[in-house]
Amino acid sequence: MLDMLEEAFGRIDVDRSGFIDKKELEALCKDMGETMSKDELQESMEYLDHDGSGKIEKNEFTSWWMQTRGPKGGDDGFQKSTAGQKLDKVGKKGVNKMLEIKRERMRAEEDVKLLANRLQHLRAEEEKAVKRIQETQNRTNEILTLKERNSKSKQFHTSLKTTRQVSIMGSTQENLTRAEERKRAKEQIEEKKNREREEQVLKLKAQRNMNEKAIKAAREQSLQKSVLQKERVKQHEEELRRKKVLQTQKLEDKQIKEALQRLRDEQRRLAIAEQSIRDMEGAEESFIDRLKQAQVDERKAYEFLKGVVQD
Repeated sequence: MLDMLEEAFGRIDVDRSGFIDKKELEALCKDMGETMSKDELQESMEYLDHDGSGKIEKNEFTSWWMQTRGPKGGDDGFQKSTAGQKLDKVGKKGVNKMLEIKRERMRAEEDVKLLANRLQHLRAEEEKAVKRIQETQNRTNEILTLKERNSKSKQFHTSLKTTRQVSIMGSTQENLTRAEERKRAKEQIEEKKNREREEQVLKLKAQRNMNEKAIKAAREQSLQKSVLQKERVKQHEEELRRKKVLQTQKLEDKQIKEALQRLRDEQRRLAIAEQSIRDMEGAEESFIDRLKQAQVDERKAYEFLKGVVQD
């Protein structure tokens, strides 16, 4: 039986690398007279591909085939002893537990990816809020500078007007009329500037409202996507639990130790993934608090701008 398996493995392993991949595993099983479904093929790869490289060694395949599809009973065709049956039960529990831990680890890694995307989105929103605050502050400084310049100009023109009034006491009515016209023209220009500043303030307010709505919509959309993704993962896991698990019948002491070692490795990786989730959740809460504070700062900057314009 072993020679036949090695010969079949050699026919599929055309490059003589000593490894086969998922596609070659399917062809090899078919060559041995057994067609596997996609789910059975995926579960077989998860069990055989210990290191996640996507490759299976010849010894791993032959041992797995002999255990799951080899002759029933002992080597002489009789029923196995009670000790052998207990060994099989231990092996089955170890494999099932290892597969369960691996699935939990995969779910945890998927949650890590989702949280990473949410954190990236929150960082982008925080940067936008900071940018809007800076723009509002810059506009406020420009308006303050403009008001100071207008105040100085007004004082200068007031002084100039007083001087001119003293100097032209004896001027004709025509000169007075021209001065009055210039005054009205200047007042009209100043009134136009004031209207433009008020329009700019209204535009800034409308833009801020639009930005707040966009942030709220993006946050709601992100939460909806997260809920849908978790629901899909849950449905997928429920479907996997209903599938047929691999049956094993014979395991050596060495294989039991290897299975236990893989179980410990998966538990360690699961613990690392869960720790990453906890860290990212803490970072997410921090970013949310910072975003809220940025929004508060933005509102304060706007209120300050509004007060400056009204003055």
